[in-house]
Amino acid sequence: MIIYREQMSLGMLFQMKGSVWCKVIPYCILNVVIGVVFWRLKHNDICDWSFSKSGHTSVGTMVSFLLVTRFSIAYHRFMDSASDMMKCYLACRELIQHLVCLTMYETSAEAREWRFQIARQTVCMLRLTVDYLRTKDRLEHRERVKQIPISESEYGTIENFEGQSGLRCPLVYTTHLRKSIAQHKETLESPLPVNYELKLYGFVLQYVAAYHDIMKLQYNPFPFPIVQMNRTLLIIWLYTLSLPLLNDVEKFEAYICIIFFATFGFLGLELVAIELDDPFGDDDNGKLFL
Repeated sequence: MIIYREQMSLGMLFQMKGSVWCKVIPYCILNVVIGVVFWRLKHNDICDWSFSKSGHTSVGTMVSFLLVTRFSIAYHRFMDSASDMMKCYLACRELIQHLVCLTMYETSAEAREWRFQIARQTVCMLRLTVDYLRTKDRLEHRERVKQIPISESEYGTIENFEGQSGLRCPLVYTTHLRKSIAQHKETLESPLPVNYELKLYGFVLQYVAAYHDIMKLQYNPFPFPIVQMNRTLLIIWLYTLSLPLLNDVEKFEAYICIIFFATFGFLGLELVAIELDDPFGDDDNGKLFL
């Protein structure tokens, strides 16, 4: 994730890391070239493709509404993914800290080993989640799982229930974590009171709930018909923008600037929305808290 200072500065304006400038500039140049062609055709009395701006303005209003709506929804989905990922981190952190505090007077070797196993399994559960969100590919995820310090029995359980993707790996692994928590009766000299035990289970449940929320966003992408209609109208409107401008703008320099910056603004927002659609992607803005 890109860290930056919000103060206005030239460094922030022209920062390339995490920016969509490199992606949007070619579209701007293409639209300018198209505009120059139509300008030359009209002013050299070869062909006049210009038309009234009234209909084009109406379509532009609709395109603006669809674009802003799509961007707003993509932004909220992005922030929801960030919030759910932080809930996973919080649940793991609180589980380990409560485990240590609630059993701090248990100093036997068995108690220390029990705490270590729960801490190890908590970290492995988080690693399984992060690796799955990073890869999505089943074979690559399987290779990553082998690098995580899990026992052979735990790995066998994951292999048996993994299915067609790594989606279920963290969920299946929580079973081992719950079973380890339940072993306090065998390892502690004074077993945990019921309310303490339920407190530890509660953190595991919080993790599972947050993970399900992440999966809800990952497996229910932005509705395709809206994206398709928005992008189709956007492309048609932008690349015909030069035609109504032929009748309204007399100076060639102003004509070119309007086309360039209109393309930069509208397509730039669309490209930003595309990056926000994948909060756990490989781009600079997608490596969200991983």
